Amino acid sequence: MLDMGGWVLAGFAFAAVLCAHVSGDPSPPHACRTAPTLRDPKRSSAAAIADRYSRRMRRILKWLLGLLVLNTLVWAVGQAITRSKTTSDVTADDVDFHAFWASPTFVPQSTSLRRVNVLVVMAGATVDLREAVPADGGTVAYVTTLLGGTAVLVRKDWDVEVVEETKSSEVDIRLDSGIERPSNSPKVTVYLRTTYGGALVGYEPSTKLGT
Repeated sequence: MLDMGGWVLAGFAFAAVLCAHVSGDPSPPHACRTAPTLRDPKRSSAAAIADRYSRRMRRILKWLLGLLVLNTLVWAVGQAITRSKTTSDVTADDVDFHAFWASPTFVPQSTSLRRVNVLVVMAGATVDLREAVPADGGTVAYVTTLLGGTAVLVRKDWDVEVVEETKSSEVDIRLDSGIERPSNSPKVTVYLRTTYGGALVGYEPSTKLGT
């Protein structure tokens, strides 16, 4: 399975092929020749049909090439935004994570995590909090999702509270709410603000943490 970088390289290769066809590359000789301006009245109807088909295919190839270039540019901009707006030091106690047009995973590793600010736009992202240790006063995670999906992973021994604010979205809370935990259990509060997307808060097995 190709990752995003592989798809981009494949896209550029495909774009190169399209450019050769659209520009009328003489190799092969029959590829996308420009139709003559003046029509020969003696040409057969089959040739005329082939002419129209050739022009239509060139227009379609140009549209496909334009869409491919646009998608590549949007992906590149999204990667730049994700890198520039995301806290590079994952051991910091207050971290920010932005994802745009990508599918990244963010794993804070603070030993006293206080705040997590997450913004996901037109992307599918995962925020794995299980590597971090909540601060004595608890951890607060603000998760905003627009036209995308965000999964927030927590540990079973934490006291997790979820506050939802959704619009035309689906939120899946997979927590053991019926279990009573000790009063000194780490406190984590997740504020979900989801618009035209989806969000999940729950547990997943972790071999490293044994949860």
